[in-house]
Amino acid sequence: MAMITVFRASISRSLPNCFPNLLSSSSNRNSAPKKNKLLCYAASSHTKTIRSEMSFCVGTHMIPHPKKVERGGEDSFFVSDYNGGVIAVADGVSGWAERNVDPSLFPQELMANASCLVGDEEVSYDPQILIRKAHAATSAVGSATVRMEN
Repeated sequence: MAMITVFRASISRSLPNCFPNLLSSSSNRNSAPKKNKLLCYAASSHTKTIRSEMSFCVGTHMIPHPKKVERGGEDSFFVSDYNGGVIAVADGVSGWAERNVDPSLFPQELMANASCLVGDEEVSYDPQILIRKAHAATSAVGSATVRMEN
C-alpha cells in the first residue's frame, strides 16, 4: 500500500495562510480543487495552531496496492495534535497472510493503541516508550515497521 502524505509548513499568523494556492484569487473557485489541495484543506479544519507564528498542516491519503484494493492494504497511521503533534505510520507485514492471519489487524490495533496513549504521562513525549506501551496493549498477531515523529 502506498501512502501519500501532504505536508505544508508555513510561518503565518493565521491558519488559512497555510494554503495560499487554495485561497488565492488566481485559482478558479468554480473548478474542483486538486486532490492534494483538497486533502490538505480538509486536514486543516482539524488542525490547531500551536504557536501563532507557525503552523504545520498534515493531510493523508492511503492508496492500496492494486492487488489489495478489496482488503484495503496492511498499513495504518495516526496523526495527533497533542503537545506539538505526533505523526505515525505502521507498515504491516503481508507475509502473515500465508499463515491465515489478517496482516492489517496488527498495524491497525497498534496505531489505535498508540493514538490513545499519546497523552499518557509515562510516555513523556518519548516515541520509544509510546510504541512499547502500544505494543504491550496490542493483542492482534502480526508485525509492522513503524515510523513515528513528534
